[in-house]
Amino acid sequence: MDGKYNWYTAIPERDRIVVDATAKWLRPVPWQWFVTLTFSWNVRGETADLKLKQWLNTVERELKARVCFVASKECKPPSFGMEVPWHFHVLVAAQVSIPKELREGTWRHLVCPGQTAFQPGGVDARSGLLQPPAEAMAA
Repeated sequence: MDGKYNWYTAIPERDRIVVDATAKWLRPVPWQWFVTLTFSWNVRGETADLKLKQWLNTVERELKARVCFVASKECKPPSFGMEVPWHFHVLVAAQVSIPKELREGTWRHLVCPGQTAFQPGGVDARSGLLQPPAEAMAA
């Protein structure tokens, strides 16, 4: 396997067309953060959806501003090895800065009120600042 093989090259051409169109559509948005939101228990899909909505509502209420987001919910059943319960990957943007404590602390409070920081095996809300590489900005 050479260095050019990755998830993108592994998917069918028709799926790459969809991925490319989605990227083109989302690229102009000034995304601020990529956030991964996890649960410390094997949450039901409906409960996970409700918690995401509550998190977004709380962030908007605290910011006093609308939040633009794209969320992906995923899980991996035990048939693929270790089971990974439902969790979210979220792109987030707003017209104002979204403080780390609001992004991460609000999630922890919603899904595990006693946990104030990341704990292995516990609930997690990690976020990373989106800084596109210079060559992407030139495109």
